[in-house]
Amino acid sequence: MKRARPLFRCAIALLVTILIPLESFAGSVRPTRKSFYPIRVAVVKGAEKVALKIKGPYQILALNTEDLLGEGRSLRKAEIYPTGAGITFDDRHLKIYGIKIRPDKEATIYINDRQFRGEVDIIRTEDTKLLTVNYLDIEDYLRGVLYHEASHRWPIEALKAQAVASRTYAVYQIENRKDEDYDVTNTVYSQLYGGRTSEKHKTNMAVDATLGQVLTYGKGNVLPAYYHSTCGGHTENAGVVWKVKGVDPLKGKRCDFCKGSPQYDWRRVVGLGEIRERVNQSGRKIGEIISIETEGRDRSGRAEKVILKSKWSKIALPATDFRMIVGHTTIRSTNFTVSIKGDQARFTGKGWGHGVGVCQWGMFGMSRKGYQYTAILQYYYPKTSMKSIIKKTDEDI
Repeated sequence: MKRARPLFRCAIALLVTILIPLESFAGSVRPTRKSFYPIRVAVVKGAEKVALKIKGPYQILALNTEDLLGEGRSLRKAEIYPTGAGITFDDRHLKIYGIKIRPDKEATIYINDRQFRGEVDIIRTEDTKLLTVNYLDIEDYLRGVLYHEASHRWPIEALKAQAVASRTYAVYQIENRKDEDYDVTNTVYSQLYGGRTSEKHKTNMAVDATLGQVLTYGKGNVLPAYYHSTCGGHTENAGVVWKVKGVDPLKGKRCDFCKGSPQYDWRRVVGLGEIRERVNQSGRKIGEIISIETEGRDRSGRAEKVILKSKWSKIALPATDFRMIVGHTTIRSTNFTVSIKGDQARFTGKGWGHGVGVCQWGMFGMSRKGYQYTAILQYYYPKTSMKSIIKKTDEDI
């Protein structure tokens, strides 16, 4: 560790320039708060290289020990690679498995040309790839989420409801992933997150207006606050999709507010050969498909199973699995019917997404009718309570 430090400082020194002023960005003035609620976001996974730039003063630390490896007033450009023995920072070899980039309060980190608030950890993983984790306050994280998860042109009450749902979902993940390297990813499999680059004034306002608010149920449990684009008339029971049990607010309910969604009704045509290929690639085996049928319907109208038949065999798949195999942007929900014409399957369906929790287009529809964000959340997440994750300090009292 100590032997590597001078090499790293040399690398940093070569890249230090005069202080570069921060670029302006759209954002609201945030309310004063003393507490910090951290979240770890995987922003790059399985990378062979990470490009780094820093505008403003910073420190580079060894991960875990936090030994100072280098510091500077700005960093024009650096490239980081994984090696068998550690990582390479602009051709300087370091026998450590990770580094922490800690910027000054007003500095900005760029990872692969995207701006991020907070700190960044770059970790060499066991498969000799790089994992990049953004470590920041949950409120700043949400400022980089909302623009991607809801239109910044939507009414403010819809955006406030989205802010609470997104914050609650994030806290639930934090509480259940304490032994992992990160709490959430920046993809649709968690919540889309674009960092500081994605912030907009109106979505930032929604985050600030709901500062620290999360939803709980039962005996104070944080709600797994799932949400989706369009339910198509009825939200889904979480127990059907993920076998989640005992979460009363996620049992599904009728929705008459999402009819304005462009995905309320949809149609798709998919070749039978393509479906067969995708099913076989998933590890199931089916011959030339001659029929596709759905089996079982719950009260939301969604199919429970999909039956594929060939001349000599048939297989039954959970409808959710079938949707993911064929493609979730092709089969937009499991609320569909299907017919075969020639060598094509013709799907007619309603809604987009898994259907659990808040229907985002329904949220939009309710806000257009004058509902406040608290009423919207109570409608889609019944039997929940609101609490704050912001801890008061002596200075707040």
